[in-house]
Amino acid sequence: MKILILTDYFYPHISGGVEKVVLELSQNLIKLGHEVCVLTLNTTKSKKEENFCGVHIVRVNAYDLTKIIGLQSAISINLWSESKKLINEFHPDVIHLHNRLFFTTLIGIFLRKHFHLPTLVTIHIGNIDYITGIKGYFIRKLEKFMIRLINNNSSFVTAVSKNVRENVITLGIKPDKCTIVPNGVNLPFFNVHRSYVKNPRKIVFVGRLIDNKGPQILVESANILIKKIPDVKFFIVGEGPLRKKLEKYSQKNYLTKNITFLGGLEDIREIMKECDLYVRPSFADGMPLGVLEALASQLPVVASRIDGITEIIQHGKTGHLVTSGNGKELAEAIYELLMNPSYMEKISKNGFELVQSKYDWTHIATEYEKYYKKIVVPSPEL
Repeated sequence: MKILILTDYFYPHISGGVEKVVLELSQNLIKLGHEVCVLTLNTTKSKKEENFCGVHIVRVNAYDLTKIIGLQSAISINLWSESKKLINEFHPDVIHLHNRLFFTTLIGIFLRKHFHLPTLVTIHIGNIDYITGIKGYFIRKLEKFMIRLINNNSSFVTAVSKNVRENVITLGIKPDKCTIVPNGVNLPFFNVHRSYVKNPRKIVFVGRLIDNKGPQILVESANILIKKIPDVKFFIVGEGPLRKKLEKYSQKNYLTKNITFLGGLEDIREIMKECDLYVRPSFADGMPLGVLEALASQLPVVASRIDGITEIIQHGKTGHLVTSGNGKELAEAIYELLMNPSYMEKISKNGFELVQSKYDWTHIATEYEKYYKKIVVPSPEL
């Protein structure tokens, strides 16, 4: 089967979960015998076309609007013409789109109408009501428009978690048109032989530096925690519009010795191996890949008690949950774990067993393959 995947961001732009999900999915689909081409927006001045890890990548010149509007977004005036050209050359059997607010999803819907190709859309994030003001008003208007397009013009929809599925159904996706296929993790890639230290001090955050991921709450908690543990270290991995603001906060509050901004890392295994605790202080999440990667690295996890995360993390068993947006509570939770290495070891081992049993990419890719086949040859089940 020939599968064309569209996503706004892809390698070498690796600061977010969608890019990693698409790469892992593509590689595992190739292992299953399929031919995969990824069409993406070129916001990093990369090669227009290349093969990476067996995946054929086509990039179309685009403008990144993230710094302008404060949310991850990009647009391309050439995408429609370039994508039509690619379809005529590649002759895909199915199109796979990602994220309801991506520009490539909008164009992908029109490609489906133009070429009458089976099209699957994966939704990665749930409720966005945390975005307020004028920005939130216009984003929700756009969201309603895109959900209507997706519902009326896609063949099938997958959501990465129960929470995400419930949210898009509330927005207008028909329940019988949407199912759950969670994100996965490449377990052999994160083959970490961890030794649980008696004096843990190193904390890591991996994610896009945007409001809904909560890095601003993490640096706030750092400012509180260092008063109790002066030598605690925070490593922040990722890029985004909040980076300069977070760095200024760090400098203003004399945190530069405690907080290191590493930017986007192509390979996070070493920093995961070096650290003792993973923190995910999100306001909203679908199925956070960073949490799965931390569990695969046998790292204990502290995360927000929100939909999406609570489908992975069971408090006191596979991780530790805190109220989102509460820097003081987060600092107290981090302190509690750092002072109790045996508790950290317990939840990290339970978390590792969880990803082994439910979130291996080999199984997840097979699930996607099943739905591709159903929409290429329509089944009564859909």
